[in-house]
Amino acid sequence: MAIKTNKEYSAAQHEVASIDQAISKQEDEILQAMDTVENAKELISGAEASLQQAQQRFDAKKQQAETELSDFLADIEKQKGEREALLQDIKPDMLRVYQQIFKARNGMAVAVVDNEHCFGCSMKIPPQIYNEVVQGDQLHTCPHCKRILYVDRSKADAEQQACGQSG
Repeated sequence: MAIKTNKEYSAAQHEVASIDQAISKQEDEILQAMDTVENAKELISGAEASLQQAQQRFDAKKQQAETELSDFLADIEKQKGEREALLQDIKPDMLRVYQQIFKARNGMAVAVVDNEHCFGCSMKIPPQIYNEVVQGDQLHTCPHCKRILYVDRSKADAEQQACGQSG
């Protein structure tokens, strides 16, 4: 009602058109923001589902690891009991020698000997010592690394059977 001339009317229409254009622009921005929010919600729900699956896999693996750990600990306790029982049958002087070597060699007190070679130090041992170790009448140590020597009986028995069949 305050418009009195065509120029004022034209200016008012131009102002209304620019306001409509600004409103339209803001509505488009709002729609884009709403689309972005919807996409983000979909991504979040997908990520939550993936997280849920990963959590289930983690829980299953954790349970499996805990079961294995308890089995290993039970086996260790069983072996400790067996070890204690076997310690009663070992001569005290042999046990003392074993414990000294065990401490000196960082837990590796015994070594397999095969073909006159000590597998503890990979050195060749004298044939006489090898023959005495194979007989198994007394305790022998490697002259190089000082570990207690033993022969793998299953392998030695197989070799003796092979020699007996060929001869």
